[in-house]
Amino acid sequence: MSEESLQEKTSALWEKTQSHFYISSFSKLNRTFSPREITLAFAKEVAHRSTQKKYDVGFRHAMMGLETAWQLSSFYRTKSRWLPIGQMGWYGLCEASQDPVDFKKVLGPPPLSEELNFETLKKVYATQDFQKIFPLVVFLMRNPKDRKKFFAYLMSHVLSDELNMGNKAIYLCKTWHFCEAMKWENYAEIWFPVLHYILNTKPHLESYPIVEVFYNQNWKTILAAIQKDDVVFPKEQFDAFREGIYQDERSQTLEKILRWIQEGQSLKSLFEVIKLSASDIVFQSSFERWVTAIYPLIYVESLESCCSVMDPQDQVKALFMSALLVKKWAILSKPFETPEQIPLKTIDEKNSPQYFLEYHIKHGRVAEALGALDEMIQTQKINEFTLELFAFCACKNDYTVMFAHDLKFAYASLHSYRMSHHPLKEKYLKALTKLLAMQSKNPTLYHSLCNTQRIRLGYFSVDGDFNF
Repeated sequence: MSEESLQEKTSALWEKTQSHFYISSFSKLNRTFSPREITLAFAKEVAHRSTQKKYDVGFRHAMMGLETAWQLSSFYRTKSRWLPIGQMGWYGLCEASQDPVDFKKVLGPPPLSEELNFETLKKVYATQDFQKIFPLVVFLMRNPKDRKKFFAYLMSHVLSDELNMGNKAIYLCKTWHFCEAMKWENYAEIWFPVLHYILNTKPHLESYPIVEVFYNQNWKTILAAIQKDDVVFPKEQFDAFREGIYQDERSQTLEKILRWIQEGQSLKSLFEVIKLSASDIVFQSSFERWVTAIYPLIYVESLESCCSVMDPQDQVKALFMSALLVKKWAILSKPFETPEQIPLKTIDEKNSPQYFLEYHIKHGRVAEALGALDEMIQTQKINEFTLELFAFCACKNDYTVMFAHDLKFAYASLHSYRMSHHPLKEKYLKALTKLLAMQSKNPTLYHSLCNTQRIRLGYFSVDGDFNF
């Protein structure tokens, strides 16, 4: 079938306002088209229906949810990768405005050739006029070099903004990775909602002025001392670093990070310990504060993942902003308490810890789930199948439980674990285990998917491939 046929079917799918009709139609699509094709078609539909006239009370998360679903699907070795895509398609449908925008009208005529340069874009960007900026961006981004140049330019503007828990920077990073994964197909539509959100909201600045002053005072020292080689932050000094992030004054935190840079730590190693500190916020906080608890890791992982596309000074500022926002959100997530952990006892339990990990997550038993995870850590049974199991558990819940934030945290945790060489990297999985076990459970859409695929409801750790 043609791309036009798929997009027509996707548009028709967006008129299915009841979940069983949506699932039935989705199940027919995935027999004909690939996950990539359907994700792209969903992205186009979500993008056309995601903008708002006002962003006074937040913004729609469906586009970021879909971008994260695609990232999370990289942990699936089986056909179960359809699960996050199906979940986020339904989220996009439910969150969408009734009428899609007229994208051709939004894009307008091509800019004049003499206007297609970055000097013109900078002047126009200062007006914050979306209608003038968007066409220039779309036509400039046809050139791969200009894409990176524009991303770095835009990041230098949104890095300072703490509005909605730093979502501008997160959204920008997610969109960049999604376009790279999709080889920049349909990039104009994909960039439409993120730019509309960035340009139509007033920035909230709090930590950045402190970061900027500190950087301007020390930039020569910082850039001269930064190590390019990969190093590992000392395990025995992690607790002191974390407590400094949590408790010191902001200026003290920046001074300590500067000293670590001078002593040979790289940006990568410092991002790592900030992420580990962010994971401990989730591990030690109560579920009532889940929003402020999960955002630190999502934010820091997003910034770190795009450092290679940022200007050098913004890489350092991103590190400083990460430390200060983790500090801020840690305060908002207190009080902290180390959760109880109940170890596995019987031989049967110890022989199949992955099953009991999934079982206890499903039934909301935090202490037992952490005990099962600890058994897997001690016996070195954490592997790619385990990461897929976590991804599967994160995608079973409907969007109404955490509005795709659980998917974002799951990806940040799993990707950080996969890429880490730090001896404390299990902290990412412990935080994820606690969050997945604590959250409310509503697997309605998951059950509907299983029914349409004629799949017996069971445990992923037992059956492996659910054949979505």
